[in-house]
Amino acid sequence: MAALTRYYTPRTFASPLEAVDRLFRDPFFSTRGFAEVATPAGFQSNLYETADAYVLQASLPGVKEESLAITTRENVVTLEGTVEVTAPENARGLWVGLRGGAFRRQFTLPGEVDADTATAVYNSGLLTLTLPKHARAGTRTIRVTSAQEAAPVATEEQTATA
Repeated sequence: MAALTRYYTPRTFASPLEAVDRLFRDPFFSTRGFAEVATPAGFQSNLYETADAYVLQASLPGVKEESLAITTRENVVTLEGTVEVTAPENARGLWVGLRGGAFRRQFTLPGEVDADTATAVYNSGLLTLTLPKHARAGTRTIRVTSAQEAAPVATEEQTATA
């Protein structure tokens, strides 16, 4: 009697239930194609918030420091660069899982940042951006006045001309 073995194919796409579960676990998850495979445009990242800044960490293996471009506009941070993967000379690819090429990734932060005082450190393929919160985003106390205090006071010159 022959033994039957179930055929197993590795999954590169999440089921719809897994995608919805991941959406609730990670609000910055992109549902574009439900792909689980990392590509140059879909690298791994972390976003943290401190009392006065946002800290963004992005894993960028194969990216040279000089090819990175980081821009901010209001509360959106954009990372652009190029992943360089070159095959050895006179080699034939048996299995090729690394992809090279240009990438562009945007992150929407919960508040505006002060780009003038932001810092970026790139060490061993890990980019750490420290983005101070904009001064307008801080908590402010607003003094409450009564209606009598808020009413304009007439000056002597205004009453004399009336």
